[in-house]
Amino acid sequence: MAAVLETTLAPLDEVSRSVLSLASWLPPEIVPWTWLRRMAAERFPDRLDLETVKGRASWFAIQRKLTGRGLLRDTDDIRYASMHRLVGAWLRASDVDEWQDHLIGFLGRRGEEWRREQPESTSACSAFV
Repeated sequence: MAAVLETTLAPLDEVSRSVLSLASWLPPEIVPWTWLRRMAAERFPDRLDLETVKGRASWFAIQRKLTGRGLLRDTDDIRYASMHRLVGAWLRASDVDEWQDHLIGFLGRRGEEWRREQPESTSACSAFV
């Protein structure tokens, strides 16, 4: 498995490889494309063009590259991708990119955004009470 993955990952540019490493820290059946896109844009603001290709990595080109190589798979819901569990485990074990810390920070910021967007009367637990 390692030899196949190393061969498949070798031609990936740094941004694509980082996006894939980040995806490995998310649940394998529901990898939100929007989260990957936002975190990649935070990490590579000067190297990632979210709309068109202008000498920088295009988000859409990265998506196509990762799905075309079978590293991420499209799901029935276009908002999500999926990743094979063995691929994710191998990437996490070899992750020197510290995406886990970046993901925790992103989720914390997203939680704060969500809390600000909710009316005062809405409690996070209200749906369970």
